[in-house]
Amino acid sequence: MSLKNSSRIPKNCLVVVLLTLGFLVIMSNAACIENKMRRPSNLPKLDYCMDNGEKRPLQSSWIRSDCMNCTCGASGMISCCSPLEPRSEGCIAVFNQATCTYTLKRADNSNKECVPEMSM
Repeated sequence: MSLKNSSRIPKNCLVVVLLTLGFLVIMSNAACIENKMRRPSNLPKLDYCMDNGEKRPLQSSWIRSDCMNCTCGASGMISCCSPLEPRSEGCIAVFNQATCTYTLKRADNSNKECVPEMSM
C-alpha cells in the first residue's frame, strides 16, 4: 500500500462510523415491527389483518392501547411503530400515555413548553 492511499483509510473509516452513528440515533428514536400472517397456500386469502385478536381491514390504520401506530397493508402485513419522540435543544420530551403524544418542555423550566426545531 502506498503512502498516498494510507491517508484515505482513516477518512473512509470516519465516514462509515459517522453514518452508522447517525443511523443508530434515528433508529433509537422510534421502533417499528412488522408481522405478516402466515397462512397455508390452500386457504383463501384473508381480507383483513389480525392484531391482538382484533380484525382490521386491509389498508387501514389504528393506534393500539400501547400507543403503537399500526397499519394493515394490502398484502396482510401489519406494521407498527412507536411514536416518534421530538427533540429540540434545551428541551425534554414528556410522553402522555393517555393521548399517546409527546409534549416538549423546557429543560430549565418544565412548566413552559418548547417549540420544536424544524429540520431540513
